[in-house]
Amino acid sequence: MSRQDALSPVGRETLHDRVYGELRRSLIHGMFDAGEMLRIQDIADRLQTSTMPVR
Repeated sequence: MSRQDALSPVGRETLHDRVYGELRRSLIHGMFDAGEMLRIQDIADRLQTSTMPVR
């Protein structure tokens, strides 16, 4: 393995992007009830992150 092959490219996906993707998948798969109140703090707790990426 050459020295250049030792490192792989770093992804450009931010934590915000990952939170968005997870929320999108959850909504599409019906993980939330219709009319359910979605609190930022509850979502952040579920995703084990701070509230900033959820906002």
